[in-house]
Amino acid sequence: MNYRTQFLAAIAASGVVLLLQSPPCHAQPSPSPVLIAPQNSASYAFGSVAQGSIFVARGRNLGPAKLVEAGLYPLSLQLAGTSATVALGGAVLPCPMVYTSSAQIAAILPSNTPAGSGTFTVTYNGQTSSGVPIQVVKSAVGIFTASSSGIGQGIVTGADYVLKTPAKPAKTGEVLIAWVTGLGPVEGGDTAPKPGLQFPQTEVFVGDRSAKVIYAGRSGCCAGLDQIVFEAPEGPRSCFVPVSIRTAGGSSNFVTLPVSGGGEPCANSTPGISAGALSKSLGGDPVTIGFLGIGPIAVLQGAGFSFSQGIADQMSRILRMPVAEADVARLVRSYRAKNMASVQKIVGKYSSHVTTADARVIRNIIRSAISRDQKGAAALFIRSSGSAAIAPQFGSNFPAVGSCMVTTRVPNDETFRTRPLDAGTALTVDGPAGRKTLTRISNGQYQVLLGPGGTLTGTAPGIYTITGTGGKDVGAFTASINASTPLVWTNKAAVVEVDRTQPLSITWSGGSAASHVLIGGTASGGATGSALFTCVEETQKGAFTVPQFVLSALPSAREGTVFIAPHPLSNPIAIPGLDLAFLGDGSSDSRELPIR
Repeated sequence: MNYRTQFLAAIAASGVVLLLQSPPCHAQPSPSPVLIAPQNSASYAFGSVAQGSIFVARGRNLGPAKLVEAGLYPLSLQLAGTSATVALGGAVLPCPMVYTSSAQIAAILPSNTPAGSGTFTVTYNGQTSSGVPIQVVKSAVGIFTASSSGIGQGIVTGADYVLKTPAKPAKTGEVLIAWVTGLGPVEGGDTAPKPGLQFPQTEVFVGDRSAKVIYAGRSGCCAGLDQIVFEAPEGPRSCFVPVSIRTAGGSSNFVTLPVSGGGEPCANSTPGISAGALSKSLGGDPVTIGFLGIGPIAVLQGAGFSFSQGIADQMSRILRMPVAEADVARLVRSYRAKNMASVQKIVGKYSSHVTTADARVIRNIIRSAISRDQKGAAALFIRSSGSAAIAPQFGSNFPAVGSCMVTTRVPNDETFRTRPLDAGTALTVDGPAGRKTLTRISNGQYQVLLGPGGTLTGTAPGIYTITGTGGKDVGAFTASINASTPLVWTNKAAVVEVDRTQPLSITWSGGSAASHVLIGGTASGGATGSALFTCVEETQKGAFTVPQFVLSALPSAREGTVFIAPHPLSNPIAIPGLDLAFLGDGSSDSRELPIR
């Protein structure tokens, strides 16, 4: 098997299309192309596109219905009737084409494209799209992933070009190759491979360690494709060890790499995910999962539990007419943002049914729902399916113990599918305030408001027990969690801002000594984008230092947030009919502060 064939075999699962022979395509008349802004073809990040990198652009009518790939080198500037052009600084540059289809194209941004803001267009069968903005930079690296989503397991091979997997992971000290694009421009054009050119100041981080970089430059197989050869350092060993790359142009997407000490199948160190369930998912088999949580409504909503339907049901009973969940969600957001004009507009849809007394009750319901002191309980039961579904979904938010992950969007692996599971007509929760019923608000989803109590950041102390009598898919169960010792961020007063050029130390007390802590933060930088970082550590250690390379991957933000919380997967429970189930303490301790 030759070099190029080995590489193509290794990345076949990634969805990256690189120069495979295709039959000729006869172009047919089509409507005008409709275009979305270009993205890095590896990270799928919007924003900056590096000179000399492979990028993708999505839309409609961009090319033929059936995907057509480039054949031989040199790459052509037109492929099956499709061409792409960048206009910037008075220059108009055609882009070498990699593949084309109606919904998506891939091309290489010419290395001689001037840096700055420009316009990108696609022409198919003589019809040209409207221009969309493109920001050209010298370097903006992205790591290819097995899910072809920019999230989850990275395309990292050994020196034999065989993809590292949980069954055959990387081992400490091994020489590895990360397959990326966006290191920077090359001389002499971009229509053919340009091996040998190296890009200095390229850093690779594995877990919490910096790796020794041996080579960082163009690959010998494919135009626009870069490879970074590095040595796996000592550090966390897990199926989900984070990997990221930093250049002068900033940080790449964070991906995961399976790592073991000697190359044996990786041992998962992500709390709560059993080896059996992991193996089942990675084998492509469906996995049944139950998520149960108790804590502040704001935290539970941030974790993905929506209380909008429950509020919509209450409003529907009061008004004696159906109230849409989408309207309730907008109403809650508007109340939280104090956008009363939007509140009045939404309420106006139901004004003929709203009496003064009704309006007062509805206002109190909404205010209660958005109160930081309002607690609730929620449960969700699903059956997931799709190739390697757990890896991108769990690994991207809950990395190996002792390490951190940065994400810029919600994981969205298109192979990941879910359907709700029936756990019965209702569940009950027993706690310090007595018993309440979690009503089924939709298939597989149950919730109840518990009212105010405890601290602003924590659940009312005590033991909580959720009981289900069982349903068509999920058996009867009883599960408890001890929330008697709240987790407290002890050096919170001293952390007044996040300096992205320095590491950040966090200390805490309380929590369950046998569990784990989630340390994280959010940065919303407006035009510079948004990002979330999450780190995992053992509760008993009482301290964690967020590495500087993690913080440098965040955008600056005038209003950011840093938090600590009990790890939501720290309390696995057994429920008949489910492969995985968790009952989490949804409390947290947080502070809003600038990210500079």
